[in-house]
Amino acid sequence: MAFTLVELLAVMAIGGVLAAFAFGAAHGAGERSKRTRAVAELGVLAQALEAYRAQFGDYPRTGVAANAPAGPAVAADGPGILFNALTGRRGPGAALVPAEVRGFVMLGAHSLQTAELPVAGNSAQSANAFLDPWGRRYLYAYKTGAAWTSPSPVLLSAGPDGVAVLAPDLAVWDGTV
Repeated sequence: MAFTLVELLAVMAIGGVLAAFAFGAAHGAGERSKRTRAVAELGVLAQALEAYRAQFGDYPRTGVAANAPAGPAVAADGPGILFNALTGRRGPGAALVPAEVRGFVMLGAHSLQTAELPVAGNSAQSANAFLDPWGRRYLYAYKTGAAWTSPSPVLLSAGPDGVAVLAPDLAVWDGTV
């Protein structure tokens, strides 16, 4: 039994189309998986913020601290304030109020920007941040200035493109995204 050249080309074309669909679906599945993970992690961090508010009466304030998805880990920007508050190293005020209470998150369940972790018996803050599935820091802001009217904080991921547009002047931001 012999195949003609046309039959072989038709089979190869069909195989190529099926392979393209398979690779396209696999790429889309990976991106959907990252988005789903980011939503789940944001939910966990939001629950931890609610537990923090239940204990302290307010969310951790950032004031006009910088917020960027990329950059070095620091204790005094939005992502650093979120990390230190949820690990029990920062009180709710905008001014630094060291606290040494139980943590509100399981650090092993999150990707972190650095290996620096809180040390028991030391209320010093850590230069660290929670990372989203794309390797960027989760952004956090609350009561950045007198114009803030939102009753809740802003917690978000910059997503796959790494672009998050927050207000240029956080001191007069009303908290809307």
